[in-house]
Amino acid sequence: MKSPLPLILLTASYLIFVLKLGPKYMETRKPFKLTTFITVYNILQVTYSCALLFIGLNLISTYGLLSSSCLMETEDTKWNVTVGIYYYFFAKVTELMDTIFFVLRKKYNQVTFLHIYHHSLMMWATWISLKYEPSYGTVFLGTLNSFVHIIMYTYYALSAFPDLTKYLWWKKYITMMQLVPFNV
Repeated sequence: MKSPLPLILLTASYLIFVLKLGPKYMETRKPFKLTTFITVYNILQVTYSCALLFIGLNLISTYGLLSSSCLMETEDTKWNVTVGIYYYFFAKVTELMDTIFFVLRKKYNQVTFLHIYHHSLMMWATWISLKYEPSYGTVFLGTLNSFVHIIMYTYYALSAFPDLTKYLWWKKYITMMQLVPFNV
């Protein structure tokens, strides 16, 4: 957290791969299947999002939904909030893999400006929050986002099985859930 350099290098590598090197590499290749790998990845994301949801709900039940500014003055509270945001930051880094999988599977229609912008921005916004002022005010949104990710990555894991796709009628509701934090 001392320097933004590792995050700058990670972001640059991510952007170069998903926008240039990955598509160029895949140009003459068939799409990778990656079904088992992506299923395991999605299950791990669900598990990690459940842990983040638990951490967030624990913070909210302990300190309240909206805390006073003097709450963050205690070292114990500041430590708990900072640790929670750090775990959340790690999730934002691992979620960059979503785009890499799209590229390796030649699902370029999923690699939109909004998708890339969102993943990059969320990672940077979380890092900035950690670096400069871990704030209790971000706990609710991170908790809400973790809940949405549980639903979303569960859907992705299940959709890897063709026999289950006819039961996955709730895809359109995931997008609606993703937009809720922007309307809060």
